[in-house]
Amino acid sequence: MRVLNIIGATVGVFVAASASLISVNTASLEEITQGKNDAPFFVEVVANGVPTNGIARPPSPDRRREQLVGLDLWIGANKAVEDLKKDSKDAIPFQLMPADDHDNENDALTFARSVREDPRTLAVIGHGITKTTRAAAPIYEQSGIPLIVALATGDDAVTNKDRTAHLRIAYRLSPSDGKVQAPAIAYFVRTWPAPVRQIHLFASVQDGAGEYSVPLCKQTKAILDANGFGDKTVETSVDSVPNSIDEIKRNHDERDFVIYCGYSTQANEFLAQLNANYPATGDRKAGSKPPQIILTNAVSEEIGRDAKTLSVFKMSSLDQELCADKDKLKEIEMKASEEGKRPLTPDQIRGYDAVQVIAAAARKCSGYLSRRCILDQLDSSTTFPSVCSDYQFRDGENFMSDYYVFSQGNSANAIPWPSQGTPQANAVTLTAAAVQHMLRALETSSIGK
Repeated sequence: MRVLNIIGATVGVFVAASASLISVNTASLEEITQGKNDAPFFVEVVANGVPTNGIARPPSPDRRREQLVGLDLWIGANKAVEDLKKDSKDAIPFQLMPADDHDNENDALTFARSVREDPRTLAVIGHGITKTTRAAAPIYEQSGIPLIVALATGDDAVTNKDRTAHLRIAYRLSPSDGKVQAPAIAYFVRTWPAPVRQIHLFASVQDGAGEYSVPLCKQTKAILDANGFGDKTVETSVDSVPNSIDEIKRNHDERDFVIYCGYSTQANEFLAQLNANYPATGDRKAGSKPPQIILTNAVSEEIGRDAKTLSVFKMSSLDQELCADKDKLKEIEMKASEEGKRPLTPDQIRGYDAVQVIAAAARKCSGYLSRRCILDQLDSSTTFPSVCSDYQFRDGENFMSDYYVFSQGNSANAIPWPSQGTPQANAVTLTAAAVQHMLRALETSSIGK
């Protein structure tokens, strides 16, 4: 495990001045850790549901799934700091600072402006969704603050104002939708071992989800079209779950795919209502069974748990069962259970990894710690270890991870896919090569137009 070892070294804190970064404050780590200086480095953790007092408590029963994301991110990040302190003889040169942006763009902007003014801010881990990340990221760019994007996957989350270029300060732990998730979905559909009659993509625009869901559905449709499904794909934006349920009941059966792009709470509501419309009967005739359902970014065990009559496939960039460090997973799970009464989730693992990535980059700064140095280390060809798979960044993207599809629900309604090569009973690995194959078809199609 990489740990920090720069006690006694001189460190500098940097903020932006015009286009360049200048030193505005220096302090020895000895002064900081002994309380002689009140300006330690801060790593901010911000998302909806992050406990602002830093204390993880069990959530109330009525808490929305989106609020659990921030709680889980904080639990994982805190566990990483605990491990760094335990495994290192030296001081950790930063402390975690919690913030809740309530998935609100104005709150995200207010937060970003506040940390921009504080030269002690070393990095930010967050935000929880695409629209808040996109609102805050340009401010971090102006100030040279490294942004570890642990959760948001929308392509536009970390682009410039014109959405033409990736922001240099942003590094994704979860891969972006256009480069990975959309082609992974398309590959899954294309390799389905039975004829596909129709593919209907529903983009939920409830609760601000459209910033994430609409581009993802459009990207997926474009890739499907380029791979021979142009006459079979339909894409619809919906502002309520009942609208999509009615459409599915009227027009779709087991020969079709329904791809639902939306947030977790909406996905759960969608599955619950759809499940209620398909009673579990063993003698349903062909043409009366529900379609195959794909949920985007929805690997959590809590999503679709009760959808027993449906054939559900959930997309994810992380498969806990394939993580190499099983002991560390158990430790994170124990902390989540003790402090938040939470099961182990991918969001906790991403929070843990985000802190470890920052710590590993800081250690490589060879005694002089700054925002610029963190950015330089993340830009290098360095491989950063994690609990499940290593990270290496190219233009802010982690290009080392595969993608996974989990099956859940009524397996009797689903055609087994694929017949071989499944790493575990309910998951399929989509390699980077398979995903890139789908993108090449889209590029060829675009060139021909």
